[in-house]
Amino acid sequence: SEIQMRRHSLWDRYYGELRGWASANSVGLPVIPVEVAHSAHMFFLRLPSLESRQRLIAHLRERGVLAVFHYQSLHTSPYGQSVGGLADTCPQSDFASRTVVRLPLYASLTPSQQEAVIDAITTFHDNDRRHANQCSEVLSDAPVEASKIQPPDPEDPVEWPT
Repeated sequence: SEIQMRRHSLWDRYYGELRGWASANSVGLPVIPVEVAHSAHMFFLRLPSLESRQRLIAHLRERGVLAVFHYQSLHTSPYGQSVGGLADTCPQSDFASRTVVRLPLYASLTPSQQEAVIDAITTFHDNDRRHANQCSEVLSDAPVEASKIQPPDPEDPVEWPT
C-alpha cells in the first residue's frame, strides 16, 4: 500500500542518515535480518543508559521533537509485580526498557519534519559509554534497506535453530 511504502521510506531514511552518528555515539539502531520483512511501524534508538536516554529526550523536546521511551518491562510493571514479577530476572528486557527511544514515524510525516528530527538527533553528543559494548553489538549486524527485503517464500519450510 502507499502508506506502507511511505513508512518504509521514512524508516530507510532514518537508518541511512543516523547510522554514522549512531556508530560514533555508541547508539544502537534496529537490526532487521536479511531474510525478514518488517512493517516499518517504528524506528528506535538504543542509548547507552537511562540517563543518556533521558538527556536525548530532553534535547529533542527543546528542539520541538517529541520522542518517547518505548515500554516498561512487563515483569516490573504494576501488574507484573502483583503476580510475582521479580526485578533483575530479565536483564535484556530491563536494559531495553531503560534505553530505547522511539522516533516519530507516521505516514504523514513530511520530509522537512523528518529532517528536523534527524538534525536534532545529530546535534546530540553524549559521553556516556557505560554500555557501549551492548549497543555496538547491535550496530554490527547492520540491516539492509527495508525496501530491498523480500518476504520469505510461503512454500519454504521454516528451519528453527536447534
